[in-house]
Amino acid sequence: MNKNYKLKAMIFTTAVLFTVSCLTQGLSKNVYAMPSVQELLITEVMPMSQTTNDAYEYIEIYNNSNRNIDLKDYKLPAQNMDITTSKIISPKGVLVICTKGSTTLDNFNTFYNTAITAEKYTTLPFVDEVLSNDSITSILLSKDDNTPVVRVQYYTTDFKAKNSIIYKYSESGIDMLRLGQNQSPTPGSVSVDQVPQSLIKVTGITLNTSLITMGINQSAVIHATVLPVTANDKNILWTTSNSSIVEVSQKGVLTSKAEGVGFVTVTTVDGGLVAVCTVLVKKIPVTGITLDKTNSSIEVGKSITLKAVVAPENASNKSVNFDSSNSSIASVNSNGIVVGKAVGEAVITVTTVDGNFKSTCIITVKDSQTPNTSSSIIRLNKKSIQIKVGHFEKLTPITTPGNLKKEGLTWKSSNDKVAYVTQDGRVFGKKEGKAIITVTMKDGERATCNVEIIYGKEKGREKGHSK
Repeated sequence: MNKNYKLKAMIFTTAVLFTVSCLTQGLSKNVYAMPSVQELLITEVMPMSQTTNDAYEYIEIYNNSNRNIDLKDYKLPAQNMDITTSKIISPKGVLVICTKGSTTLDNFNTFYNTAITAEKYTTLPFVDEVLSNDSITSILLSKDDNTPVVRVQYYTTDFKAKNSIIYKYSESGIDMLRLGQNQSPTPGSVSVDQVPQSLIKVTGITLNTSLITMGINQSAVIHATVLPVTANDKNILWTTSNSSIVEVSQKGVLTSKAEGVGFVTVTTVDGGLVAVCTVLVKKIPVTGITLDKTNSSIEVGKSITLKAVVAPENASNKSVNFDSSNSSIASVNSNGIVVGKAVGEAVITVTTVDGNFKSTCIITVKDSQTPNTSSSIIRLNKKSIQIKVGHFEKLTPITTPGNLKKEGLTWKSSNDKVAYVTQDGRVFGKKEGKAIITVTMKDGERATCNVEIIYGKEKGREKGHSK
């Protein structure tokens, strides 16, 4: 390696950039004044190989600006090289700088199997070891006035024969970031990961509606669309002209507060473009009310809930009042909960505050101790009998279910002078005629038997004699 060249390069660089220490060693801690716009980027470097099987060394430069840049206004101070030949790099264009000045474009394209055109290729005067293979090498591109523009670094471990190092842009500072090492070379071509993407500005904003009508204390959502859909910054801000009429969240959710007209505005952060929606808040009157039940029954001490439905669904004032015609039988609270108080019947009425619309439900309150009469049945063993005067017949009650107790049965004759019945079911013939014998249970269930009292021999079997 040419030690004299290295020494000369170090002395020259130190003199030019005296505010930058250790520049020729390429230490990452070096600090430069950051340019206002990072216009040029170094996106790929092919260094010298450490073997005789060498490639054509090159530096790939990308124009990150929106203007033509002439490379003759720049230099490589660390390599002690001023670029004096005019070479224009077009906006968002690439230039490959071959550091072996004797290399023709055809030979370069043949070696790398590329098709680089003349406007994207140039060479530098031959200087030995421009892209050296030292342990660490720094390449700084600066303007002729010594303003640093962009810098890259590489180590011997970053590459091998005929392989390159690729770099990507940095969000801040002049130092490019290594994106890949020991890469197959791609001179004249950059990937989207290497360079900043063009900023797509917002051009407009629209709302899905320009007018919305709401009742008081209601919610609605309006949607905004930022144009174009590919814009980089789609952030928006929502505001309201009068929060006492309508409020708006940063998600476009509207909440109406009072009657009136409000204007909701959405503004793009990028460009300050606006769209406006007029919000009309007005009273929506009640048109009717219904209860979910018109008749219902409960036991004493039990409760049910009546649900009221106010129409229309978006009515502004859906408040209602509940009332009982007899709260000592059935009471009701403001939530429609009805409680049975005593046996009887009461009418529950619900009334709208807006419009005085009404709906009613008849509540029957039953004794919680009253047996279920539909579950017990009684009948007699005979539906009709004949008994001779002076004789008797015993009737037997039969119940369903059969395990019901028969205590407390009441027996009665429709005509005691013809037929008399005891409380154990014995029927005595008194005189000729007809009567109906009835047996009654405590729950009111009853059964009957038709009795005919005759003189002489009875038609049926004689059951006994009176004493």
